[in-house]
Order: sequence, then structure tokens, then C-alpha cells
Amino acid sequence: MSYHLSFYLFLYSFLAVVGSHRVFLLSSEEVLATNTFRWNKNDSQYLIYLLLITLVFTVIIIPIQLALTFLFDTVLSSYVSIVNAFAIRILATSIAISYFLPRFLLILPDSALGHRHSLQWVWKASAGNGFRIFLLIGAVPSLFNFIHQIIELSDPDSLAIQLIANLLWLLGSYIQLCFLSLCFEWIRNRGSTVQSKLS
Repeated sequence: MSYHLSFYLFLYSFLAVVGSHRVFLLSSEEVLATNTFRWNKNDSQYLIYLLLITLVFTVIIIPIQLALTFLFDTVLSSYVSIVNAFAIRILATSIAISYFLPRFLLILPDSALGHRHSLQWVWKASAGNGFRIFLLIGAVPSLFNFIHQIIELSDPDSLAIQLIANLLWLLGSYIQLCFLSLCFEWIRNRGSTVQSKLS
């Protein structure tokens, strides 16, 4: 029973996320005409791109982590403690992911609207705006997640603390979703220079 509940919870959460993109990007009339909790080909495309991006970045992260581990364990072990080395590795990896990943994630609101663009399209469309996108989609939500972890670890046994931490995590996730949609809208509607790149 718990497995069925978990599946349906994931399914409805996923559809709610995809539907949120439409709420942010479509007109009120179009939103009302859209059935949020009904699976269609746009949701399938969204899921495929989400899994593809996750797979690609997982494959990229593993060798980076191995290289950083080798660097700190062999070259810098005399200068950096094990705890600091681990923290630096996590920080370096997080910064790299937060910079490159958001540009590819722009394909998700594109898919939610039923467009059929590619990852190459969003990469070219967001060219020259990597730092802005990093701040909005990467840095700001990461700050929320960091605060969430601090609060959560401050008193793991307190139900109130855990509730506050989870609410903060939900808020950070919603802000990230909003920024992702708005960044996509801004990228898509930029001037004629960008439009020529997309054609």
C-alpha cells in the first residue's frame, strides 16, 4: 500500500510541477483550459528530458569527483584537512553544477508548453546569460537549501524545526521553479539577435 501511495504522490507532484510552468507562462484562459492532472505527451517529453539531464550530469560529476578526490588526497593532503577537503570538493562541484545545469534545465518549461526544441537550442539561446541564469536558478535556490540544511541539522529531533525546514525547502523549490519559468520566458522573448540564433 505504501508503494502505491508513494507512486501516486510522485505522479501528482510531478504533474503539479509541470502544471506550474504553464501557470507561470500561459494566459489565464489557457491555464483554465489545461487539465493539470492528466498525463499527456508534453509530460512524457518533460520526464524524458529530466531523466536525460540527470543521467548526463551524473556521468559528468563522477569523474570530476574522482579527479578532485585524487587531487586533495595526493597533492594537497599535507595542506588541507580531510573535513576541509571534503567541503571544498562539495562546494566546487556544486558551483560547477549550479552554473551549467540551469541552462539545460530551460528545456523543461519549453517541454511543459509542448514545444519541441532541443538541449542544443536552449544552450545557444541562453548564451551570454550564463551568470544571470546561475544567480536566479542556481545560487538563490541553493541559498534556500543551505539554510534549510542548517535549520534541519540544528535539532533533528524537533518536529517543529523539521516542519520549518521542510516548509523552507518547499518555498525554495517553488522559487526555483518560478525563476526557471521566467528565465525561459525572458530568453525566448529576447531581441531579434537571439531570435536569429534560434531560427
